[in-house]
Amino acid sequence: MASEAWNTFEKNIKDVITLHNLHTRVAMTDSSAPPETEVLNRAGIVLTTSFWEAFCEDVAAEALEKIVASAKDASVLPKEIKKQIARELKANSNEVAVWDLAGDNWRVLLQTRLAALQDARNKKLNTPKSQNIDDLFESAIGLPGVSSGWTIEYCTEPGKTILMDADATRKKLDEMVTLRGEIAHRGKAKAAIMKDDVKDYAMFVAGIAISINRQLSEYVQSISGVKPW
Repeated sequence: MASEAWNTFEKNIKDVITLHNLHTRVAMTDSSAPPETEVLNRAGIVLTTSFWEAFCEDVAAEALEKIVASAKDASVLPKEIKKQIARELKANSNEVAVWDLAGDNWRVLLQTRLAALQDARNKKLNTPKSQNIDDLFESAIGLPGVSSGWTIEYCTEPGKTILMDADATRKKLDEMVTLRGEIAHRGKAKAAIMKDDVKDYAMFVAGIAISINRQLSEYVQSISGVKPW
């Protein structure tokens, strides 16, 4: 079973693979295909990064919703979330704001708070590199250093599995996001992007998403006692 965020991401990333396959067919049927077809590769990188960003936002929100729905009371909330709420209430000019936590009101507060956090993060997550993703999950659900668990494997073609430890995964992700930035701001990357690069990045990001899906499932269950997906 997977999160709804993963199910959506899986459907989206198939569009990138379709783009790659279309480019492959063009190259096979027309050896003189113009160099302008590289725009398909640039589009693939932009799409992959956008789908990655959306997945992280969606799965963080989904995990928080599961915590709010399943946690028996506020005492089981992660320490980081408690600290953040305490800081926010301390900064609140409303002297009785603390009573917003009374009874089950903490559930409503967390759900309302998520919308505000998403607005703030939207400005930051247009560069969804590993550190920003770490910050996202820590602020949203109190899970620190999610990228430290990104020991992944992914397959780009039958019989070819690529294994990466967390450091290598973070580095490759950051390179992909930087590449997307070059395309978005300059219209092209510093070096030509090959069609196989697109498929590699798409499957690579899918590997991270699978890892996050598992990490968050285990994390939410440790808090609420209920397996979220």
